[in-house]
Amino acid sequence: MSEKIKTILRKKWLPAIITTINCAFVFMLYAYSTESADTNLLEYLKNIMLFAFLIIIVYVGPVVFIIGITVSIFIDKIVCKLKNSKVKETVRFLLYLFSGFAVIWFISFITGSGFSPVMTNNYDIGAFILISFYPSTVFWGIDRLKN
Repeated sequence: MSEKIKTILRKKWLPAIITTINCAFVFMLYAYSTESADTNLLEYLKNIMLFAFLIIIVYVGPVVFIIGITVSIFIDKIVCKLKNSKVKETVRFLLYLFSGFAVIWFISFITGSGFSPVMTNNYDIGAFILISFYPSTVFWGIDRLKN
């Protein structure tokens, strides 16, 4: 692997790690927000930590590390050709939002769950935003802060 590719990948690791952990915990908090109020607090926190860890390993991690880093590098290549910094950042942000939507749509299409896994299960639009736009926005924000 060339030194240029290694440098680019090193820049994307931190945003990917933070996005993966953050999104897994947010997803679990969202999923467990309807859990019974009489649940012991320690039991509730233990369940969130356990399931967040499983979500990180099984779902969020592979998507962010395989697809997210690849898409981020591709977006950087597209945006680097723009001259105006305000236009560059606006286009970068919009591409991240679109890519988050496109990735979830693609995964839903491949798995056969329809337009969106959230919409087919009669969940609200908040869940769809959470699984599509939130991770890409977090990745974008951390990537921008890091650079």
